Amino acid sequence: MIKVYLLLTKPGIVLGNLLAAVGGFMLAYSLGGTTAFRWAAFWAFMISTALIIASAGIINNYIDRNIDKKMERTKSRAFVLGSVVVSRALSLAVLLAICGFMLLYFHTNKVAFLAGIVGFLGYLIPYGLAKRHGSYGTLVGSIPGAVPPLAGYLSFAGRIDVTAIWLFTAMVLWQMPHFYAIAVRRLDDYKNASIPVLPSVHGVNRTVKSSLFYLALFVVAVAMVFRTQPRGAWVFIGIMTAMGAWWMYVGYKGFRALDKVVWARKFMKASVKVLLVWSLLMLVTPLL
Repeated sequence: MIKVYLLLTKPGIVLGNLLAAVGGFMLAYSLGGTTAFRWAAFWAFMISTALIIASAGIINNYIDRNIDKKMERTKSRAFVLGSVVVSRALSLAVLLAICGFMLLYFHTNKVAFLAGIVGFLGYLIPYGLAKRHGSYGTLVGSIPGAVPPLAGYLSFAGRIDVTAIWLFTAMVLWQMPHFYAIAVRRLDDYKNASIPVLPSVHGVNRTVKSSLFYLALFVVAVAMVFRTQPRGAWVFIGIMTAMGAWWMYVGYKGFRALDKVVWARKFMKASVKVLLVWSLLMLVTPLL
């Protein structure tokens, strides 16, 4: 039974967001010069982020239960099958959110706390509504999805600066081709659930073009993130430019791919590898 409730939190999404979030924290630390590492803020941020994202995952599962039952990949989720007590699951979500936001407020700073609020509510309300009414829902969802690395940066820096803005922008841009790839891969599911995603509304070729557009902007934005690094800036920019070029090459193949689903799977995996490299580069910046 514990496993069932754990799966409601979407642990894979929690872990993926934590990696990017820690990268944002370490990026801010590397730019802090002689500022000492804030261990209390680090652990408070890590735990609070995990709790808040887990809470949002449970609530999102509940909100989407009627959609999930129409999709092959989600029809076995707990709320669909009725394998959890709804009141207990939602009570757990509320408890996780309260604990997470209290940690964030009392052990980091108000800017990071506000970013967490925006990410949490943005994911559940604007995105929850937008994805049902138009293909623009992907862009709406990318905004709260970009909050974890931003909140990580703000937890250490305590202020919004130019690097924070570029970090947020780069994460928004990364998500667009990533989720377009998922939309193509799961196109039948989205059609069955009447969720209007770009490939179902405008076709796969339009989706490939849009993916490449956002991807090109991502390469520029991530270069701007690393430009302020006191050491290793050009190495980081070179690595991410090469990763971006490779990702674009994989994306371009979508125009001629005979099996769009197979291509979308490869494109999605490429996006994950790019994010992993990007996050690792942010993690190692203080070591240089």
